[in-house]
Formats: sequence, C-alpha cells, structure tokens
Amino acid sequence: MGIFIGLLGSGGSIITIPILVYGLQIAPSMATTYSLLIVATASAVGASSYIKKKEYNSTIALLFVIPSIISVYITRHWVVPNIPETLRLPGEVLLSKDHAIMLLFATLMLAACYSMIRSISDQKDTKQVDGKQYGWLPIEGLIIGFITGLTGAGGGFLILPSLVVWNKLPMRKAVGTSLLIIALNSAIGFWSDTNLTKVNPNIIIIALLFTSMGVLGGSYFNSKVQPAKLKPAFGWFIFAMGLLILFKELTITPIL
Repeated sequence: MGIFIGLLGSGGSIITIPILVYGLQIAPSMATTYSLLIVATASAVGASSYIKKKEYNSTIALLFVIPSIISVYITRHWVVPNIPETLRLPGEVLLSKDHAIMLLFATLMLAACYSMIRSISDQKDTKQVDGKQYGWLPIEGLIIGFITGLTGAGGGFLILPSLVVWNKLPMRKAVGTSLLIIALNSAIGFWSDTNLTKVNPNIIIIALLFTSMGVLGGSYFNSKVQPAKLKPAFGWFIFAMGLLILFKELTITPIL
C-alpha cells in the first residue's frame, strides 16, 4: 500500500481495508479506524518529499481541505457511530453494518478502477496550467470527506484525476497535492473517531513502519518512472479485488 501511495499518489489506500479485514481478520468497522491512521501517516510521509521539491499547489489544497475535513469530522464523529448494526433493505433483507461497509468499499474499488483506467489518457505532464476550475474544489472536498470518513479510504482515486483533468495540474504536482489532502483528511478522521479506545497499538506500530518504508520507496521511484504508465495495470488489479470482495460478501454471509 505504501509503495502505491508514494508512486501513484492515489489508489494505495484502497487496498488497506481488504488487507486489514481479510489478512488480519479485523472487523470492517474497526478496520476503517486503523486505515485512517495508516493512510494519514503514509500520505504525510509521501507528501513530505513532494513538498521539499515544491511539487504541490497550496491554494488548491487549502480550498479542498477546509470543507473536506469538516465533512470527515461530521461523518466520523456522528454519522458512522449512528449507523445501526443491522440495516433493513427492500424485500425484508437484513444486512449487517460490517457487510454493508465491505459492499460499499468494493463498489468504491470498482469506481477507483474506472477512474484510473478511464482518465489515464488525460493525465499528461505537458501543456498543463495550474489553477483551473477552483469553484468546484469545495464541493469535491465535501464529497471526498464523506467517503473518507465512512470507509477509511483516502479518496485519492477521485482526487488525483480531478486535479489533473479539472484543475490542469501537471501530474507530479497533482500527486503531491493529492497526498497532502489525503494526509490531512485521514488524520482528522482518525482524531474524530469514536473507536480509539479499542485500537491495538501493536498493529498500528507494525503497519506504520512497513507502510512508511513503502511510501519512501515509491516516492523514490516516482522520479524514475512515469506513474501514468503504471495506473492501468494497478486499475485492473483493483478491479479484480473489487469483484472478489463483492463475490465474497454477496455469496458467503452477506445477510442476517
């Protein structure tokens, strides 16, 4: 996950929840708490190298982050704790909160796949000019904040394409700005979480150590390869994982 975040500036956090849930057998609602801290730390480590190289846009980050962190805080502090443990769907289907989280997450993974593959032709480092379509940034921030708070994902798969396509940022500057936004969003989400008393520090320490190493490695190779060429392959990988999660959650034990 760290390597993908450092290299691509997005997408890496989308595999954090599956790793925590299926690899470490952590309940999805608790996994979102761990994910927020892991993603915040990994993104902050990755963003630091771009900030040093001045490969970020502070104006865009500010316009995006202010409404986004408000949305994250409200979602994490009030919305998520008040989601009932059992959801009643049409047709008298009862769905547990944890299964609902994983089904939503799988849907987001498919959206991430589409975003990475569909927008790749537009993501070029040439003929790009900073500072277009600023008016949409607060709205984008509110939406990403809600997604981050609800699922524990950083939302980079939506942030990065919008920065490149809508705001006309060069690819590397878009990556740096995306990482900065993700770090702030996820940190606020973790800070406002109501599950903090249940966190296992051993899991946090080990995850942060290896994720940070991965981010540093990914950031190093970012200057040596063209991330745009890697995004389609990673997009198809995310697509396959999303389908597997949907299959598992819908066919094994999705309803009560």
